[in-house]
Amino acid sequence: GEVIYSDTIRVDAVTGTIDQESIEQTLANIPTDPRSNSRVIVLPVHNTDAFPILKTAREMSFQPETIWVGPSAWIGRDDVGGELDWLPPYASPGWIGLAPLRNDNEYAEAFKKKVEDELEWTDLPTYAAEMVDSIVLLAKAIDIARTSPGKDATTVLRDMVYERGISGRVEFTASGDRKDPQYSVLNYGPNGWKEVGVASPKVGSASIQEEDICWASLGCSVQEVPSDKYPVPKQKLPVWVLVLIPIICLALLALAFKYWRSHRRKDEIRRELATLQKSVVGMRAAATMYIPTSILENDNMRMKIDTSGNSKVSSLVLSCSLKADSSLVSKAQWYWKETSGFVDRHDPSQVLGDGEGWIKYDEFSNNTIEAAYMQQQGKGTVSLDPYVIDFDTNLQTKQSTGFQREVKRVAGNTKDDSLSMTDTDPSISQSSTSLPRDLCKEPQIVLLAGDVVQISKHYKDSWAFGTKLFHADEIAARELVEITMKDNDVESIDGTNLCADAGWFPLDITRVPTPEDLAGLQKNVGDAGELNDPNNWEDIVDSEVVQRHSLNSSSQEYQRISSAFLNSLNDGQVKILQIERIQNRALWQSYVVKRQTICNRETKLKGEKADSKDASIIRQ
Repeated sequence: GEVIYSDTIRVDAVTGTIDQESIEQTLANIPTDPRSNSRVIVLPVHNTDAFPILKTAREMSFQPETIWVGPSAWIGRDDVGGELDWLPPYASPGWIGLAPLRNDNEYAEAFKKKVEDELEWTDLPTYAAEMVDSIVLLAKAIDIARTSPGKDATTVLRDMVYERGISGRVEFTASGDRKDPQYSVLNYGPNGWKEVGVASPKVGSASIQEEDICWASLGCSVQEVPSDKYPVPKQKLPVWVLVLIPIICLALLALAFKYWRSHRRKDEIRRELATLQKSVVGMRAAATMYIPTSILENDNMRMKIDTSGNSKVSSLVLSCSLKADSSLVSKAQWYWKETSGFVDRHDPSQVLGDGEGWIKYDEFSNNTIEAAYMQQQGKGTVSLDPYVIDFDTNLQTKQSTGFQREVKRVAGNTKDDSLSMTDTDPSISQSSTSLPRDLCKEPQIVLLAGDVVQISKHYKDSWAFGTKLFHADEIAARELVEITMKDNDVESIDGTNLCADAGWFPLDITRVPTPEDLAGLQKNVGDAGELNDPNNWEDIVDSEVVQRHSLNSSSQEYQRISSAFLNSLNDGQVKILQIERIQNRALWQSYVVKRQTICNRETKLKGEKADSKDASIIRQ
């Protein structure tokens, strides 16, 4: 096989003994990396040198699984002292190698017995069998040559084949060397040296009983012969990888759990909103801002909304415009000019494609500027905190520093600049249905986009009277009403009462509430179960029909209400004739929402819920 490493151990020139320091140094230098090391070490030395090396290797704990292979110079022999007493009892160092074959035929047994009887040897020397066979064959060759004229002993020896040799079959090559000599394969186990097979130089001639071999560290009766190379362990991952893997796994688990929890929460919210939507009677949401037509046609009111300077109202009108019908929104786009060299910092989709560095205003700012431009006929200024834009000079000025940039308007399919406020401001809706004469003296409600209204009655399928359950912006709605009243210094305009909480409105500017519309209402109400009918109510057949139920004078409900009523009076002569419970689901739900909204606003205690009180009246 391939020789991976070799070295020479020094011998003392004076004493002729092996140098102990050289043994230790050589063993220390043998590579131990499995990728460049072999389990097999060939030790071609005499037994006087081999056993000190083997002893030192054991004392140094040198690679215990090493398979030491040797020649007959020390294989089958003992230490110089005759005993391997430095080995633990029943040790299996696993040494293995070749020694001259010792035949077991009758000639070998007879020769061995004769040696024991005459020389008192208990065992034959290593090469005794080969020497005996040599002497026997030489004698036979001389005898044949003596009786065969023209032949010499050398020629006879080359042609001889001796099958019964003590060292095995004896035959010679043309050059006089022994042909295919056989050797015993010896292995050292717990009971000393043992023959485990026979081998010769001829390829494939070996016959070894592998199950009889004792291997170093592995022991005897091993089912599978170990490899001549050490197994290369799998390369260990760096410590940072081992640390990073669990961190990544934990992060992925955390993300998965977060996604699962978020998804579950969204499902819960959708179910809660669906329950809320089903539980509320006649609920609608405003799709856009609505102000009654008669008020919008008032020039003073229009001017008031235009020039009041009230940022809350102005901001609301403009922000609501984002939710309006896209067909009404102006298509003009406003741009500001970026400093040369900084254009690349912007998203290419936001840059005007003329190569001059014009950057789009965001949607809210664009609508703010355009609304002012349309209302002011392209003149004057508009505030876009912290900037002021001048339409006359097309300049944007930063108020704190005075730094100015150019601005410009790129018109699309815009409407005529001379349109009125309601034409140019898409956030303010005018219903296609005119206000019926029958409703002119009735309360009219101001709606902002996102308001949630509960309908209590209808008028000819196109108008409805409702109460707000949720204000998209209560302050802005009330300011619009206040501006109107102050402007006219009366409680109504043309006999039309303007309200922020309840009134008539056209159904065509509303829609079925979306989950986004209901989210704010749910925040105020909490559990949709809060809107359920009180426990003491009778079953309601039609939610839009008010029901009246007379209470039994012996019932606990009757006694509690009558007692509370009488205790509030000083006149002891009052007699209660009848008590009726009025069951109006729409009013009850409106009461629950309003009460909870007030509690949340005033006390900021989110956990407080509206308690269940009887919607009852007393008739005398």
